[in-house]
Parts: sequence; structure tokens; C-alpha cells
Amino acid sequence: MLNFFLFLVVIIVLRIIWSFTVANWKNHKQGGMKIKYARIVNGFLNQDPNTRILHQSPLCIKMGSKGFLGATILILTQVYDEVEIEWEFISPILGKHQLKWKFPDHSDQDAIYDVINEDVGEYSNRVLQNSGMPFVTP
Repeated sequence: MLNFFLFLVVIIVLRIIWSFTVANWKNHKQGGMKIKYARIVNGFLNQDPNTRILHQSPLCIKMGSKGFLGATILILTQVYDEVEIEWEFISPILGKHQLKWKFPDHSDQDAIYDVINEDVGEYSNRVLQNSGMPFVTP
């Protein structure tokens, strides 16, 4: 019985390693995250001149910028056949805020970009309105 469980664990570990290797190879073949998700990456890089690519790997790209209210980080991660996108805002005044999305990796990138922009815009407006900051308009 112990041999069966040990065999099962080895099969599961090998499957995980194989899946990671295949995903890594597919992304490399498609030019990496910056090329594969170029419309999303370029959209955010062009949105704010302070946004920079902070880190790149075959399965992840991390972008960020700093402003007068705090730092914004956007991470795109390839997970099997999905792209996970995480937005994080860290501010000494407003605190830490985070939103996450998952999309099939074949989704329309313009639609993904629009969904993220809309969600972040609505969330940011709510946070600013609730903060009581005098320069915020409803």
C-alpha cells in the first residue's frame, strides 16, 4: 500500500514538472510574456510614463510605478492555460489594495486591458471617495 502512494506521489510531481516545463517552453516559443501579452503590457507602459518593467521571467512579468499617493504594481503570470493578473497599490496614506483576475490565455487582450482599467478605475474611485480626501470629487 505504501508503494502505491509513493508511486502516486511521484506521478503527481512528474506531472507538475512536465506542465511547468511545457508552459515555459510555449511562452518562450511565443517570445516570452512581454511579446505574448504585448497589447496588455504596452497598454500599461504607455498609460503612465513612470511605469517600468521591474522583472521578467518566462512565465511572469512585473511592472510598476510610483506616484504622489503611492506605488502601483501589475503582475502578469502564466499559469497553465490562463493568465493571472494582479494589481496592487501600496500607499502610506490609503493603505494596501489589491485586485486579481484570471483569463484564458487566448482571450482578447484589448478586452482584458479594458476590464482591468474599468475595475481599477471603479475601485480607486471608491477608495478615494471613502478616504475623505478633499480633492476627490464624487
